[in-house]
Amino acid sequence: MSLTTQKLFCALASEPLRGMDNLMKRVVLRSYRAGATIFAAGDRLHDLRIVRSGLLKLCYVLPSGDEWIKSLMAEGAFFSSIAALQPAGEASFDAVAIEACEIECLPFAPLMDLARADVAWAGLVNELLLAYATRKELRERDLLTLKPEARYRRFAETEPQMVGRVAQKDLAAYLGVTPVGLNRIIRRVEGKR
Repeated sequence: MSLTTQKLFCALASEPLRGMDNLMKRVVLRSYRAGATIFAAGDRLHDLRIVRSGLLKLCYVLPSGDEWIKSLMAEGAFFSSIAALQPAGEASFDAVAIEACEIECLPFAPLMDLARADVAWAGLVNELLLAYATRKELRERDLLTLKPEARYRRFAETEPQMVGRVAQKDLAAYLGVTPVGLNRIIRRVEGKR
């Protein structure tokens, strides 16, 4: 079985990772139908998750039912709740399949054990954290410094493969606008082409 997790790790590692085969035996493949909850706020998690196929959203659901999408994850992306990976920690957000998904789940503790024992694995964990932090920093920058139309344009430029896959209501929740506002933005942008 070709593992997306192994491909990701090999792409990020700066040197060979001893013990990779044994760690990959710990990966569990889980399938979710579109609309299924992968995990919910309040859940305790113990895995790093990697998207093998499909598309999902990481979101906060407010008591009013409004939803704010913090991230969209497609093939090859990794995710978890950092807070939930801490002792007695819980996820602060939901992960929901937008499309049918296959997710590779790797227990986090064995990965950290390898990182504590081997500099190559420590380097990999560092690269994973840097990739995660960079993704979060760019998202924060876009939300805080760009107007809604510029956020839409940036998304369309940097994630063109996702534009047709994400429902307009989800894209609006990701961009921080209403669906009506996003519809106006799309019409305006397409009118300028």
